[in-house]
Amino acid sequence: MMHLHHTTKLINIDLLLDKIDLAQGMTVADFGCGPNGTFAFLAAEKVGNNGKVYALDIVKSHLTQIDREAGIHNKTNIKTIWSDIEKPIAAIPAESVDIVLIINTLHQTKKWDSVLKAAYQLTKKGGKITVVDWLKISNPMGPSTRLDKKDLIKAANQLGIQKVDEFMAGKYHFGLVFYK
Repeated sequence: MMHLHHTTKLINIDLLLDKIDLAQGMTVADFGCGPNGTFAFLAAEKVGNNGKVYALDIVKSHLTQIDREAGIHNKTNIKTIWSDIEKPIAAIPAESVDIVLIINTLHQTKKWDSVLKAAYQLTKKGGKITVVDWLKISNPMGPSTRLDKKDLIKAANQLGIQKVDEFMAGKYHFGLVFYK
């Protein structure tokens, strides 16, 4: 595996990768990929040259940085997309994605249910949506606004996606895997 400078000390990356079960040739969408594209690059490595990773963010400079790094590391399977993930995403065909990653993103929006709906629309039948976000507990770090995972599970069920796994993604983060 190539070693990029992408890392996080708050999320157990090995556990997350085990839970999402990426394989060669898959298509992945990383919602709110951020400036480093940590999970987009990890996914790109796992899905290989026959796979595809969409790195989505609303901040154009984040995407520019990811494009630059993808070029340096010859990661031609990463496609950046400037997008508001609270709205349907026209740049990716509906039901074409094997796994949608929504990592440390939902707490940043009041329209988290719209983000989940956009993920649902892109996910193939039999695909997965994986959410990792801050636990709704008092702790010395992290955002002031946090999502109650029970509300997320309820909204997912209403869309027709079922929780298949729940895990502690780190000391301060929950992980949920939904199956469409």
